[in-house]
Amino acid sequence: MAWKSTIGVTVLAYLFYRRQDIYFQLVPPNLPPQWFAYGDAPTACKIVTDRLTSTPHLSDVPEFRFCEDMVRWDLKASEDDDKASVDGRTRYLIVGCDPGRKEWNPVMGPLRDPWAIQGSLWLYPYTSGSSSSSSSVPRKLDLVGFPKTSTFHPFGIDVIYDAKRGTYRLFAINQGEGAPSVEVFDLAPPPPRTTTTTTTNTVKATHVKTLTHPGIVSPNSIAAISPTSFYVTNDHTLTRRIPYVGTVLHVAETFLKIFGGWVDLIEFADGENDAGVTVSRAIGVKIPFANGIALSPDGGTVAVASSTEMAIRFYKRDVSTHALTYDSRVVVPFHADNLAFEEEDSDPSRQHGGDGDGAGRWRLYASGTPFYPDLIKVVKGKKEVSASWVVEVSPRTKEDEMDLAPVPSHGRAPLDDKWVVKTVYQSDGSGFSASATGLVDREGGKVFVSGVYEARGILQWDWEYHYCG
Repeated sequence: MAWKSTIGVTVLAYLFYRRQDIYFQLVPPNLPPQWFAYGDAPTACKIVTDRLTSTPHLSDVPEFRFCEDMVRWDLKASEDDDKASVDGRTRYLIVGCDPGRKEWNPVMGPLRDPWAIQGSLWLYPYTSGSSSSSSSVPRKLDLVGFPKTSTFHPFGIDVIYDAKRGTYRLFAINQGEGAPSVEVFDLAPPPPRTTTTTTTNTVKATHVKTLTHPGIVSPNSIAAISPTSFYVTNDHTLTRRIPYVGTVLHVAETFLKIFGGWVDLIEFADGENDAGVTVSRAIGVKIPFANGIALSPDGGTVAVASSTEMAIRFYKRDVSTHALTYDSRVVVPFHADNLAFEEEDSDPSRQHGGDGDGAGRWRLYASGTPFYPDLIKVVKGKKEVSASWVVEVSPRTKEDEMDLAPVPSHGRAPLDDKWVVKTVYQSDGSGFSASATGLVDREGGKVFVSGVYEARGILQWDWEYHYCG
């Protein structure tokens, strides 16, 4: 029959179109246990945990694990207790972790018990340069005023300086039990650095408000523009929260690479009430599994990760209207998760959200998993680890070198005329599992990787001196 022939041709055409995707889902890359582009990975890298010893008591339940997103907190120089020079200055990461992710994860599942274990936000102090201390430990942020009747399961986070008030505004996507939301906090400057897990010093994040809106459907990642505005990705139209059929529809949207994700611009009034939340579409077309989003240090470029496309899209940004215009796209060798810009010769006292003046040359760091089936097995408890991969994406110049990793990026992603993709770190999962965010502090001389299902903590190594602190 003619209709059967039509269906057969359509299926064959679709399989041909998805041939590379299918191959990558059937054949995992032969990654090394660990490889770092700027040093000897087995000896250079260390795992940062929430305790000083590597053999905690059996009664201890580590909470600094399954960390999805992290962001640098760049303090103004006047607030830094060691501002005489870059070397030796205390710097900070804010990290979002959720040890209950295997019980409640609206993106990958399952949706069993959102109250089993709550997520948390952490402050990790580290010292720039070669004199960093190995005894630094993360400290959990005290979420002052966050409703005790609400669950907290953080995904994307970002922080920005509020010049008018001289404070910092922290945004955290919350994929809790009810409707997904964006939690807004004000950060107090951290107390003096401590090297013990039993310190009484706390860092307070005062809850300002919870932002909900019918347009906030499946928020995943966030890029702050100002203390009252930000871009946010929604990864799926068909979410697991849909009763009865949500999981099936969500999985179908993912594996059929349906254009179901999108990017919104959210603006809100900085008052106590919930009025004045405005949600508008920042990009006119939808994106398959829109995941990480990042704003360049000069404010003129926005990058958006598409996990199922294994690609990153770049958009030019109008700094006066926040409008985004498509510029280009580059393929990466993994299912891209979170993104982070780093500016060469950057001003350490400036949090991003600039005026688009184009000052400085930036690089983008992307992280993700190259073999999705293994990550699914980790979620279901059928496998312990999943592979990790972090790359640097930069504008192509005549001086650019090839990717020298054991499994180079161009072996799984075509070379691009505009962008250079080079591996910074890769692991088969035994060195570090399920990378979600790769973060580089060039001036501080450190590189960090978080793992969405890495149970030990986050990974750290020294960029400039080729060994970990």
